Amino acid sequence: MSQEFIISLFALIFSIISILWTIISNTRQRKESAIATGFSLVTSAESLLGEIPSALKFHGIDQSELDEIGIVTKEFAYLLVGLSG
Repeated sequence: MSQEFIISLFALIFSIISILWTIISNTRQRKESAIATGFSLVTSAESLLGEIPSALKFHGIDQSELDEIGIVTKEFAYLLVGLSG
């Protein structure tokens, strides 16, 4: 085999590996970006509990339960967002 053929073969193999690596990396990055976006949306929705106390019912909590333990809705929202991360 000639030296030009061997160099061309290695260049082809390296190019194929590079393409596969790029595809795998892009797929992983899209998945991680979707997870981060979803987490951001959930966190911003949970932080609204301080402004909309009636939304506690979606967490299965009544305002009276928060009153029993001595925290206000904004404090609960803070704890919920902090523990979600």
